[in-house]
Amino acid sequence: LHLAMAPTKNMDRTEWFAEKATEIGFDELTFLKCRWSERMVVKTERIEKILVSAMKQSHKAWKPFLNEMTDFVAFMRQVEDMEKKNGKPMQKFICHCYEETDWGEKVALKDAVRRGEDVLVLVGPEGDFSIEEVKMAEAKGFRSATLGKSRLRTETAALAAVHIINLINQKYNCNVDLEKGSYKINDYLFIDTFREFIWPDLNNNYYNECGKCYGLIDHIGILVDGT
Repeated sequence: LHLAMAPTKNMDRTEWFAEKATEIGFDELTFLKCRWSERMVVKTERIEKILVSAMKQSHKAWKPFLNEMTDFVAFMRQVEDMEKKNGKPMQKFICHCYEETDWGEKVALKDAVRRGEDVLVLVGPEGDFSIEEVKMAEAKGFRSATLGKSRLRTETAALAAVHIINLINQKYNCNVDLEKGSYKINDYLFIDTFREFIWPDLNNNYYNECGKCYGLIDHIGILVDGT
């Protein structure tokens, strides 16, 4: 999850978001300079320290990547470069308070996000994004999204988006079909379900076997007894 938000006028609120979002879990944070932004400068050194502290407190394995303050128009160009570099489009959403009748359909973020895929969410300043910014984002493939019926503060909206996507991406409460065998979580992580697990052994015959999961160097086996 990459969260791009306009920092709040009161920096304490932005720092609160950075801490809580890190505790919940996200991957990247960019501060946006929008048309109606009330804060044009952010001291990323202080935010960096907050991210590190929250990461340690919540026992996270990695720290979210923090970008410098970026102009909204320039960020739109960066998104295109990101997708070209990754070789595939991201799920992209812009959260705002305008009525749906002003342009295309506004989707509920909780219903639109697809689990296990890269997501980029934009959250605007206290005065919201300008109409021109929303239309520009939609032209770049962003979908207008709502976080619910309540009108939220910037930092609350950003935290709600982080929480929603984390709940959607929960991996361990799904029904597992033993006959299916393999589930792809992302490009580097798979869940394989088999009735027998074979611990790593150079003498194993890896060919012409069916229904067995052979352990690899970077492999975790969780047996039915919890070991």
